[in-house]
Amino acid sequence: MDLIHRIIGIILLTTLLLPAYTPPKSTNEVAAAYIYLLSKNTTWPASSHHRYFTIGILEPDYKLSETLKRMVNGLSLHGKPIKIIHISSAKIHDFRNYDTLFVSRAMRHHVPAIYQSIPKDLPLLLITQDARSYKNTMLNIYHQKRRRSGLKINLENIKQHHLKINNKILLTGGSEVGVSKLFGASLKEIKQQELRLKEVTQKNNKLHQEVLQHQHQIETLHHEIELKNSELQAMEKKLKSMSDQITETETVLKQRTEEIRKQDELLKTLKEDHRSLQAELQEKNEMLTRGIAQLKKQQEEIEKRSHILTQLQQQAQTQKVLLEKHRKQMLIQSQQIKTQKVILYLLGSLILLLIIFATYIYRNKKRYQRLMKELHIAKEEAEQANHSKSQFLANMSHEIRTPMNAIIGFTELLGEQVKEPKLRSYVKTIQSSGHTLLTLINDILDLSKVEAGKMRIQNRQTDLEELCHEMRAIFSVQLEKKGLELFIDIDRKLPGSIMIDNVRLRQILFNLIGNAIKFTERGHITLQIVVTSLNKEEGKVSLDISVTDTGIGIPSDQLERIFEVFEQREGQDNRKFGGTGLGLAISKRLSEVMGGSIDVQSDNNGTVFTVHFYDLPVVDSAAFRHGDPVEEKTQQHIVFEHATILVVDDIEENLRLIENIFEESTIKVLTATNGKEAISACKQYEIDLVLMDLHMPIMDGYVATQQIKTFSNVPIIALTASLMDAQEYASLKAYFDGYLRKPILKQVLFREMARFLPHSIMTSTAPVGEFKLPLHLNGQKKEIMQLLHHKVTPHYHVAIKSNNMKEIKAFGHMIQEIAQTYQINFLKEYASSLLASIDAFDIKSIQNLLQQYPQIEDLFSA
Repeated sequence: MDLIHRIIGIILLTTLLLPAYTPPKSTNEVAAAYIYLLSKNTTWPASSHHRYFTIGILEPDYKLSETLKRMVNGLSLHGKPIKIIHISSAKIHDFRNYDTLFVSRAMRHHVPAIYQSIPKDLPLLLITQDARSYKNTMLNIYHQKRRRSGLKINLENIKQHHLKINNKILLTGGSEVGVSKLFGASLKEIKQQELRLKEVTQKNNKLHQEVLQHQHQIETLHHEIELKNSELQAMEKKLKSMSDQITETETVLKQRTEEIRKQDELLKTLKEDHRSLQAELQEKNEMLTRGIAQLKKQQEEIEKRSHILTQLQQQAQTQKVLLEKHRKQMLIQSQQIKTQKVILYLLGSLILLLIIFATYIYRNKKRYQRLMKELHIAKEEAEQANHSKSQFLANMSHEIRTPMNAIIGFTELLGEQVKEPKLRSYVKTIQSSGHTLLTLINDILDLSKVEAGKMRIQNRQTDLEELCHEMRAIFSVQLEKKGLELFIDIDRKLPGSIMIDNVRLRQILFNLIGNAIKFTERGHITLQIVVTSLNKEEGKVSLDISVTDTGIGIPSDQLERIFEVFEQREGQDNRKFGGTGLGLAISKRLSEVMGGSIDVQSDNNGTVFTVHFYDLPVVDSAAFRHGDPVEEKTQQHIVFEHATILVVDDIEENLRLIENIFEESTIKVLTATNGKEAISACKQYEIDLVLMDLHMPIMDGYVATQQIKTFSNVPIIALTASLMDAQEYASLKAYFDGYLRKPILKQVLFREMARFLPHSIMTSTAPVGEFKLPLHLNGQKKEIMQLLHHKVTPHYHVAIKSNNMKEIKAFGHMIQEIAQTYQINFLKEYASSLLASIDAFDIKSIQNLLQQYPQIEDLFSA
C-alpha cells in the first residue's frame, strides 16, 4: 500500500507541477539552487547555536561559490543570515563550523575520506555532486546529458546525523519532479529578492539626488547671505550719513533757538522803552492842557503881556518841533516792530520745517527698526544654515573616517608583515599619503573653524629636514611622471628639532609643492629652509620656508586674489590643471593661525611662495643639523599579559582590523555589532577591557556604556570617527574611561590600552657600526686615501649640500667600486647599506650612514 500511495503522489505532482518548472541556464545555477532548497527543507536539532547558517563549498575554483552568493544575497535560512565559505583543500580541520557541506564533481574522489572524518553525532548535511558511490553521502545530485537533474537520498545516513528531510522530498523519493517544483519556488524567491534589491537601489539613488539638491540649496542660501550682508553694509553707511546730518541740523537748530531768544529779549526791551515814551507823551499832553487853561484864564493878561505871549508862542513852536521829531521816532519804531514780526514769522516757518524734518527722521527710524528686525531674522536663518552645514560636515567626517580607519590600520599591519626594504618603502609611502589625505579631509571639514578663529594649534617636536624628505617621497611618483626634480636646500644653521604644528605645516607644504608640480611642465622645484634669526640663549629661531618652481607664473594683478577662497589663476584650464581653489586659501589661514605669514612673488620664469615663521622654540639648541651623530636608537614595545577584550563596532572591517592586530598576541578578542550584544557579552564573559564605538544601530555606545556601568566596573574606551567640540568632549569624558579617534594606529591603541591592562615594556637598541682596517691593506692605505680624497670626497660634499638622491647614489656606487677593487668587507657592507637605504627611501638611515663617512676617511688617513 505504501508503494501504491507513493506512485499516486508522483503522478499527481507530475500532473500539477511539471508545467511550471523552468530549468536554469548552467550547471552551477542548478547546483546552487539545489544547495539552497535542500538546506531549506532540512531540519537541524535545536542545539545548533551557530550565529550564521554556514555553507561550505569544496571546489577547485570560486565559480559555484560566487553563483550561490549572488543567488542568496539578502536571504536567510532557518532565521539566520547565510554565510558562504569557499574550501579549496579536502583537509577540513573542524566540521563543526559548517551546517551544510557541498562537495563538487571535481572533488568527488574525496567523498569517502570526508564522510569518514565527520563525527557521527554531528548534525551536518553532506551534499555531493555525481558521487561514484552513494554509500558515503546523504544527498547526491546527479546530472545527465539527455535527462534533467535528479537527486539520490541516503535516508539512513541522514537519520544517523540527527537530521530530518521535508516530506515533500521523501514522498517523491528525490525524484526529478518534486525537486523541479522546489527549484522553481527557489528561483521565484530569488527573483523577488532581486526586485527588492532594485527598489532599494532606486531609493538610494533618489536619496543621493535629494542630498545634491540640499547641497545646492545651501550654496544658494550662502550666496543670498552674502548679498544681504552687502546690502546691510550699504544701509549702515546711509544710516551713518543720515545720523551725521541730524547732528549738524541739531547744532544749527540750537544756534537759531539762541538767536530767537536774544531777539525776544531785545523785543521786550523795545516794548518797555515804548511804554515809557507813551507815559512821557501823556504827561506832556496833560501839561499842554493845563497850559491852555491857564492861557484862557490869562487871555486878558495876554494882551497885557504880549511880549510874554510871543515868548510863549516861541516856546510852543519849539515844543511842536520836538513833538514832530518824537512822532517820526515812533514811526521808525513801528517799522522796526513790523520787521521783527516778519523775522518771527520766518522763525516760525523754520521751526515748522524742523518739525517736518523730525517727523521724516522718526519715520526713517521706524523703517530702520524694521530693517534691523529683518536683518535679525536673516541672521538667525544664516546661523541655522551654518548649523546645518556644520552638522553635514560632521556626518561627512564620520562617513569618511570609517573607510580611512580600515585603510590606515591594515596598511600598518601590512608594513609589519613585509620584510623587503623596497616594498616596506612603498607601504611607508602609502601610510604617509593616507595620513596626509586624512589631514586634508580634516582641514577641509574644519575650514569653518579656521574662519571663525577656533582652530587649535598643537606644537610638537619636529625634524624639518626629515619632513622635507618625506614630502619628496610623497610626490616622487608625480615628479618622475613629469620628469621634474625636487631639490631640497636646508640651511646649515637649522636646529635639529623645533616645536611647531607639523600636521599643519605638512598640509601647507603639500598644497604649495602640489601646485608647483601642477603648473610646472619642465625644469625643477626647490624646497628651501632659511634661518633668518637664531637666538641660542632664549632658544628661539625664525624661519623662511620657500617653494620655488620654473612654471608658468602668475600675473601681478592676480597675486593677492589667489589667496581668496575658490579663487584660481585667471584663464586657468580646469580640464588640464583641475583644483578647487581652496589650497592656497587654507595655507594662508593656517600660516596666520600658526603665528606666521605667507607671500608670493612671480614672473615669467616661475613663482616663489614663502612662509615666514617667527620665534619658534628650539627643543635641542645644542644639537644642530651637522653636529655629532647619535650613537644609538632606542625603541620601546608594549607586551600585554593574558587578557580578554570586547570590541563593539557595526563596521566589519573595523572588527577585523582589531582582531588582526592582536592575532599573534596573548589578547583574546570578542566582538559585538551593537550595544545590546555588548551588554550580553559583558554579562556572559569575564572581560578586562571594552573598545566601544559611539554610533551604532539598535543601541548606541552611550546607552550601552550606561547600562554596563550599572553592573560592572570594566574600563570602556570610546571609539569615534566624528569631530567633537569642547562640550561634546567633556560629556564623553563623563561616560568613558578613555577616548580614541579613528583611524586608530597600533602604537596609539597600545598606549591607551596599557593604562588599563597589565603589560611589560621591551627595549631594543640599534648601535652604530664600528670600522676596523684589515691588516693586508696597510701597504695600500695611501693609494686608497688618494682615491677617496680626489674622487669620492668631492661627491660626498655635493651630496651633503644638495640632498639629491642621484648624487648620494653615485657616491654609494663609488664606495662600492673601491670596496670591490681592494676587497674591503666593511666598506662593502657600508656601500650596500647605503644603496639599500636609498632604494627604500629611508631618510634617517641615509643621514646616519652619510655622517659615518668622515670616520672612514679618518681611518685611512691615520
